[in-house]
Amino acid sequence: MIHPEEYFSPFDLANGAAGKLSPSPDFDGPVKRRRITDPLCLLLLLGLWGVATWIGVWSLQNGDYNIFLRPTDYKGRVCGVDTDDNGVVLPSFIHIADTLSNGVCVNECPTEMNLAPTSRSDLICKDESDLLSMNTCLSGSNISNDPDTLISCSGCMYAMGVNQIKNQCLPGSVSPVIASIDDVLESKGLGPIDGFNRIKQQSYIIKLMDDLHTSILVVAGAIGGTTICSLMILILYLVPRCIAFVIWFTALLVPGVFGVGGFFLWLLADRYANDETSLYPRYHVLFITFSAIFFWSLGGISLISLIDLRKKINLTIDLTKAGSRAIREVKLSFLFPIVQVVFYGTFLATIGYWLINFSTTGVFVEQTETVFGSDIIYTVKKFTTFEHYK
Repeated sequence: MIHPEEYFSPFDLANGAAGKLSPSPDFDGPVKRRRITDPLCLLLLLGLWGVATWIGVWSLQNGDYNIFLRPTDYKGRVCGVDTDDNGVVLPSFIHIADTLSNGVCVNECPTEMNLAPTSRSDLICKDESDLLSMNTCLSGSNISNDPDTLISCSGCMYAMGVNQIKNQCLPGSVSPVIASIDDVLESKGLGPIDGFNRIKQQSYIIKLMDDLHTSILVVAGAIGGTTICSLMILILYLVPRCIAFVIWFTALLVPGVFGVGGFFLWLLADRYANDETSLYPRYHVLFITFSAIFFWSLGGISLISLIDLRKKINLTIDLTKAGSRAIREVKLSFLFPIVQVVFYGTFLATIGYWLINFSTTGVFVEQTETVFGSDIIYTVKKFTTFEHYK
């Protein structure tokens, strides 16, 4: 038995609110009229789920996450996982070994750059069997011990890995290496190398996953940090005295983030402008500089907007205090975001593992380029989708 006076005020009852609680005699509920309104969309959705699941299973079967986690040498072997011709596991680090920027697996990155080698032992070289197959690397029938010959034939490279990033030995500066190679080539009557100008072609998904691997700590920190901060804000919303602080703090974060972002962009532009390697064109520096100014401008506009909207923000604070009472009354409103975070994290982990394997599917294909009279054979990863497995 419904008693309208328990739910409505006298004013509401006087305006006919009680009659709204009484359905018509022929009302039988909405169940009989319910039906699927978009069957085609449902079929498309189910089909999409099926295809995505099949691609995920296929990727797990044919992908190799080691290719994502570790570098590969000029033969397509995974450093630290695959074995050499003698069955010995290859070292874990990779170092450039020729003028095409192909690499070989090494035990550790050299701590100093050596641009004045005296013999082959001072260089980072390819396998002996490959050097023997390169005529320009030979002295008679044996491998030459002259560093200049081995550099110019693209069989070896100067020890220059003074920086270690993601198992890769990278030079602190490329300019002196290029200058040394050019001197060697000039002494042999060959043209300049014009820098390490061959960029290996990769699919966009491989580049994406490679960048993600490099910045995984930043990405994980951003996701984890925002999750923790969100839960903390939800807790603070349960305390009325903290609501004003939380709202003003989050509002001021907008100009603050723009300001800090502009500062770091400005530092990056200054670093690129003063870099001695000449790897960063002037238009890159100008673009980053203008981006910093643009970020600062957005921060200033945001701050002025907050000052102009301060009365509305204070009104929002009063409304939020009323809403926080509802949150305290409904206990599950606090449990729901925690459950949501767990399921969302599981979803991201699943999709991430699938993408890792998907990005490593394909085959290694041999390619040959002629450089200064030498035929350089190397392998590159070709992302062939499903063609190789038909």
